Amino acid sequence: MGVITNPNTIQSGDQDDPTRDMANWNTIYNEFNGNIEDANVKNASITGSTKLIDATVTQAKVNLDDLHDRNFAYNGFFRYGANGWTLTNFAVNADATAAPVGIPGSSHQVKSTTNGATAVQELTLTSFPELQANISVVTCSVWCKSDSNTTEIELTDNADNSFGTAAHTGGDTWERLVIKNKTIGSGDTSLKIKLKHAGTSKTSYFTGAKLQKGSIATAYTYAKNDIVLARQDIAVNSFNGNYVTQIGWNFITGDGTATPTTIGPTFPVTFAEIPIVTTNCLGFKNTTDPTTAGDFTALARLQASAVPTVSGLTIEVHDTDGSAIGSGTRVGIAWSATGII
Repeated sequence: MGVITNPNTIQSGDQDDPTRDMANWNTIYNEFNGNIEDANVKNASITGSTKLIDATVTQAKVNLDDLHDRNFAYNGFFRYGANGWTLTNFAVNADATAAPVGIPGSSHQVKSTTNGATAVQELTLTSFPELQANISVVTCSVWCKSDSNTTEIELTDNADNSFGTAAHTGGDTWERLVIKNKTIGSGDTSLKIKLKHAGTSKTSYFTGAKLQKGSIATAYTYAKNDIVLARQDIAVNSFNGNYVTQIGWNFITGDGTATPTTIGPTFPVTFAEIPIVTTNCLGFKNTTDPTTAGDFTALARLQASAVPTVSGLTIEVHDTDGSAIGSGTRVGIAWSATGII
């Protein structure tokens, strides 16, 4: 863009035309105002104050609720037993060979061979301000394997009024059952996820239950309030999508060698890949086993290292001055493991 300051060049023999010469004097020109003959776009092609409106956009617009991926269903993959669920003639089944595709790191399901068996989780809406009556659209999904075509998932309100069901085909393969695009009613105080096995001499498995905002079922994710039932001080202390940090402490009993080694601990949650691990030596304790991480006496010479697998650690301790770790001496190790599950 610029300003026309010399619009015409007069050659020898030309007749001067003041009107022509001064027509564009001091006029700002660009590709829109028509002063450039080869312009790609001229004012004539723009009628009034034309605006881009929805009608000109041919690609489907994305509902913002469909960008929500939070799973409101607690313990939807049953790794923590029946916590969060009321099981009737269902049992938690830990069988890695029966694990479905799409549930990262999970080999747990609920299983039933009893006609009419149910697994129910009720979610109180006051606990989830994101879910608003008459506004929020929700989608419920679960992975199911069954040889019964009447086995199904159902979503209901607190009064057991059904939002809908989705049944398995009965082909005895893993299928994702989805109830989508349901609006929470003004009188609803809770939502119930119901996993229902039907059929005599039939077998059904369920895992990967998910309740989320929006009209589509996205990939399974862990609920924010999924908590590992810890042993000792081991705990999952944070979730970030499918990433998890597990922390804990253990001890090694010296065997009279300079570098005693132990295999352990086993992680409460198995990682999908080798995690990143840090260790810190807590010190030593003689005679009796420690019961807390504070039972050790610090000794700077003691150091620890760990080699991780997806399911646990091999820990080694040593004394930096080369001394052996005496038989019966307990050496404490704090550790942290972070990775994808």
